[in-house]
Amino acid sequence: MPIIQVANGASIDMQHNPALSGNITTATQGQIVVTGANVVTDYRGSFYFTSNSFSGDGIVNSFGVSLNGRPWFAGSGFSFSLATYWNYLSVDRNSSRAFPYLFRGNDTFVGAEQNDIFEYDGGNDSFDGREGVNTLYIPNNTAFGVTRFSDGSYGLATQNGSARLFNIQYINTPSQTAIPIISYTYADPTSYLAANPDLVRAGISSVDGAAQHYITNGYRESRGTVFDANAYMASNPDIIRAGISDAQTAMQHYIANGVREGRSTSFDSSSYMAANSDLVRAGITTAASAIQHYIANGIREGRSTSFDANSYIAANPDLVRAGVTTSAAAIQHYIANGIREGRSTSFDSSSYASANPDLARAGITSTSALMLHYINNGVRENRRTSPVRASGQAGDISALATESIMQGSPQMTMAPVTQPSRSSASGMLASA
Repeated sequence: MPIIQVANGASIDMQHNPALSGNITTATQGQIVVTGANVVTDYRGSFYFTSNSFSGDGIVNSFGVSLNGRPWFAGSGFSFSLATYWNYLSVDRNSSRAFPYLFRGNDTFVGAEQNDIFEYDGGNDSFDGREGVNTLYIPNNTAFGVTRFSDGSYGLATQNGSARLFNIQYINTPSQTAIPIISYTYADPTSYLAANPDLVRAGISSVDGAAQHYITNGYRESRGTVFDANAYMASNPDIIRAGISDAQTAMQHYIANGVREGRSTSFDSSSYMAANSDLVRAGITTAASAIQHYIANGIREGRSTSFDANSYIAANPDLVRAGVTTSAAAIQHYIANGIREGRSTSFDSSSYASANPDLARAGITSTSALMLHYINNGVRENRRTSPVRASGQAGDISALATESIMQGSPQMTMAPVTQPSRSSASGMLASA
């Protein structure tokens, strides 16, 4: 362990930082004071002295520095060797080696009444620049996230710790010059809380509670920080009718009520656009614009938000042959092509059932089951989607057969219809 002279009157030469040099004017088990020409440094902690000399060491828990009798800067929450610290500054003359070793714990730093530069070296720290224009330096280009507390202070999050920043105006790293902290895109605590409903269920409901969780846990866990308040409002039109129309209020509603009530936070904008083709023709083709339209107009106009993708696929068997068989793919095709091409979105399942009476015998009778059968089996089997008329009109099989016989053509025969199995006939369409 390094040994230093700590007797009253001993001289401390801080070659790296002459401002901290001076004579020891107080040396007790709990306090060591170094007095220089204009600067007084007061170390507090637990110190000891050898019995035969004035040498010793100890653990520093805090220190304060005054300049010309006025507080300059201070730090607390430390646990490092005073001898090691002084050796770094007086012998090695390299604070870049000293600070990461000495200040990697949970520390508190308070700046002077001037422009200060602090260095963050890990741990859960607190920095207060007090007056002046102050900068936090983050070495090694460490990745970080920023959030903000209700009192206006900022929170810094890294993979190795966190920090509270009071009266810090700039953040500096080796790869960039000082950037105003207000210019960073910070994680909004309310949005972060709404995006992580498990935190709400765990009892975190305040802005400060969310911000603290983000800097101590959320950033390291790569949690999401963005909550789509518009999608939440669109998926819950009753809250819009109740007067909630802005993102902040919507997020607060979800935190206070929506999580507990199990409300949906997603809105199918594609289905809404497909169900209202006039919106696509009017240029509303993005999720954001569709959600905005529904909030501003669609709810009031009573517009539908659902689109029957199976009906669209069944009404357009060429899509099945082209491999468009999922709801999502069908909706996207209709928005991108079907509307412009004037495609039908309606499939007559009753007509399909009439044209294929074997389906009823197999128990396939509901509208949805009939559509799914046609998509999964009927298209491939070239089944009719409408019954043949028996009145002798065009398309009447018996009339065509009679005409064929009268003209001496070979007699027309009907191919037997294979009875569908219940499993193949009711096969379900995969959902998107």
